[in-house]
Amino acid sequence: MWPLLLNHLLLRPLRAAGSARIVNLSSATEKYGRIRLNDIHLEKGWSTFKSYTQAKLAMNMTTRKMAKEWAEYGITINALNPGFIKTNLLRQIKGWERWIGVPYMYFCASKPEKGADRILRLALSKEYENISGKFVYEDAIREPNPLDLDDSLVEQVWALSKKQVGL
Repeated sequence: MWPLLLNHLLLRPLRAAGSARIVNLSSATEKYGRIRLNDIHLEKGWSTFKSYTQAKLAMNMTTRKMAKEWAEYGITINALNPGFIKTNLLRQIKGWERWIGVPYMYFCASKPEKGADRILRLALSKEYENISGKFVYEDAIREPNPLDLDDSLVEQVWALSKKQVGL
């Protein structure tokens, strides 16, 4: 939800620029996400995975919504899964997930520069100049989680997200 707030706080200068691009970072795990409108903070059955996948799905939903609303201002906005990148993402995970995840990340993940290149490509290349409201998976536009295409659910997530951040 915080990227939603940041995007809104930047709306005025982005509109003044005449054209702008926003890249929201998402994840391939968004496909496992489910929106729990009656338990958005996952107080019943919280897990790192549920929380992360729900957040990334909501990110994609709000990205699509903003893309529609802000198109008239010359702003494009897309969600990007930059790939499996070596980060500190797993530093807080405990138990068996840590013993498997950390070595797997160390040996299999791409260098941070690869993720940065993908972000910059989406933000700056002519290839994505007029593309907006999409989920970009590494180097190609992909279909998102089917829930991301449920306009009724997107509207509910949009309203709830705006309320949560005070918009």
